[in-house]
Amino acid sequence: MGKAGRVACIGLPYLLTIGSLVSLIFAGIGSTDADSSTLNKIYFMRADLSNVTAAEATNFGDQLLNLTSNAMNNATQELAAALEEAEKQSELRDFYDIGLFGYCEGEKHGSNFKVDFCSKPAGSFWFNPLVVWHLNVSGVHDLFPSHLQSNLQTYQKVSHWMFVAYVLAFATTVIQLLVGISAIFSRIGSIFTTIVSAVATGFLIAANITSTALFVTLVGVFNSSLKEYGVKSDIGANAFAASWLALGLSMVSTFFWLFSSCCCSGRSAARRPPAQGSYEKVDFANGGGAASHHGHTTAPAPTFANTNTAYEPYRHQ
Repeated sequence: MGKAGRVACIGLPYLLTIGSLVSLIFAGIGSTDADSSTLNKIYFMRADLSNVTAAEATNFGDQLLNLTSNAMNNATQELAAALEEAEKQSELRDFYDIGLFGYCEGEKHGSNFKVDFCSKPAGSFWFNPLVVWHLNVSGVHDLFPSHLQSNLQTYQKVSHWMFVAYVLAFATTVIQLLVGISAIFSRIGSIFTTIVSAVATGFLIAANITSTALFVTLVGVFNSSLKEYGVKSDIGANAFAASWLALGLSMVSTFFWLFSSCCCSGRSAARRPPAQGSYEKVDFANGGGAASHHGHTTAPAPTFANTNTAYEPYRHQ
């Protein structure tokens, strides 16, 4: 197999790596641009507050006050006044979509969700409902159920490592594409590319497991703690589909990179050298043909039968 065959052999894993990188990019930049209808559909979690902000529903501040009376019977008048002030000044939106680098918010019309604002992308982002919902006043944090507070703290810590895993997966995938060019020329290049691909796949596994476990848990906690106050949470299928697709393509590409390091040599097939040397002279005495000075053999002279037994019609007695 020559160089052309070598290029064809590594073409498949290279294309798979590109596909993995594109999927990873889409999973990461979802919910970062309010003007992009495509990116607005990519989020890990959605908090639907349309029932909270609906005209016929009880306002969120009053519901938090009810939570105060149930969970903190000794709440002070000062804290109640702070909650009322927070409710008056807050501008709760119908929904909030949470991505890797930030969140988006907007209005809900029937079953349609229209994004009109996205936060500035930030590293190690985590969605803090107290800040985003304008409830970051003194004492409001204590109004949330204890298990919700605990899970929010866990989410804040784990989201940092989830972000790091995604960034490292992106970086190693880019390096994989660069190192993969060397795989065209030798199997050694394929070996190095296989190692980098395996590392990228490992980071993608860590990122996907972490994000899936984190947001599935967070959605469950939101629904169990805030559903009675009109808050409903859902998992974003598109972001997870893109993220897991990136992992699947990376795993397959790793296999084919490994295959290219074992097979698909870039060397051309060796050709047989032409036969060299002259023909040996055949011994005429042994019945073989004699070799001429041009290197060709001549047929041996015919052997005549015994004349005593030959038929001679004109022989006289």
